[in-house]
Amino acid sequence: MSKEKSKKKGGGVIIFVILLLIILAVLAFLFGNGMLGFGGNSDGGIMPAIGTVSPEAETVSDDTPAETNYIDVTVSEDKYLYNNDTVTIDELIEKIGSFEKECEVHITVSDTATLNAVDDLKAAFDNSGIAYMIIESAEAE
Repeated sequence: MSKEKSKKKGGGVIIFVILLLIILAVLAFLFGNGMLGFGGNSDGGIMPAIGTVSPEAETVSDDTPAETNYIDVTVSEDKYLYNNDTVTIDELIEKIGSFEKECEVHITVSDTATLNAVDDLKAAFDNSGIAYMIIESAEAE
């Protein structure tokens, strides 16, 4: 009779393990395929945009900042680079003022930039009310 009891216990454990594996497989499928809001897409986890593009969409000129709402300015030695052109501070402020949307300026300070050039640019932006952020160059790394 003791052998019969041990067979019953062993059968219950096997059923429990099988049910546990089935539950784990279902959860792995749900999480792995993103059905519960987790997991990735086949395109690297980027969710597709939902919406339509109107045929009358506005065109953006090269001088207008993109959807990111910031522009990049690089200070190298005592020069200011914007759109691969060397510009003066006044030209830069004029271009930024001509944009329809407000934008922030990301100032990349190269290793060769002079402190005076950076300070002059910051002072001009402060006086003009232009938002900016200083980004240190990674040239030395």
